[in-house]
Order: sequence, then structure tokens, then C-alpha cells
Amino acid sequence: MAPLAFVLLAGCGSDEEDIELLTGGGYVCLLVGDAMECQSNGDSYDNGETSPPAPRWESVTHANANLCGFASDHAPYCWGWNESGQTDIPSGLSIDSFFLGYANTCAIDTAGAAPDRRMNS
Repeated sequence: MAPLAFVLLAGCGSDEEDIELLTGGGYVCLLVGDAMECQSNGDSYDNGETSPPAPRWESVTHANANLCGFASDHAPYCWGWNESGQTDIPSGLSIDSFFLGYANTCAIDTAGAAPDRRMNS
């Protein structure tokens, strides 16, 4: 397998944009401002998904082999390794934040249904 690589070209970001590198078991993502690009080794990370499910992002958090975040419209998404159901977001939740572990994902539900809910329980 060839190593994963990103090349930052002139004009890729401005001085005001944050650049963040997210790495985990088999993936690497580059978040520049609100745009993200991911690459995987095709193993446990992607389950067939090789790119983020939305084009623009407010925030992203990551764990061993999965990621969760809020798109620019604040819609919640999780993707990546899902062997334990950790990327399945239950309907009816108003998610405020995510907390990811090795094979689990927790979310804070601001709708009042529960103070927090483990997504893969």
C-alpha cells in the first residue's frame, strides 16, 4: 500500500483558516477551514466510504476508525468503521456534541429525551 499523503499548495488556505490533521486506524483527514478531504487505506476505516458525507463542516471529532461532526448547516453525521453501530445516528435526537471511543459513540441530546445516549447500545 502506498503511503497516504496530502499536498498543501499555495492558495490552499488563508492566514485566517485553521488547518487540522485528523488521523486514526487506517484513515487521515485534512480539515482546512470548513472543507475536509479524507483518504483511507481501504481497510477498517471506510466501510466503502472514502470521503466525508458533507462538503462543509463546523466541527469534526474522531476516534480510532470513525468520525462524527456537524456540517455547516449543523446537521450531524458519523462515518467510518461501523462494526459496533457507532456511526448509526438514531432519529429524533437533537445532538449538541459527540464523544467517541474505540468502538462506541456517545452524543448529548439537547431535546431533553436523555442527557446523553450511547449510539451503539
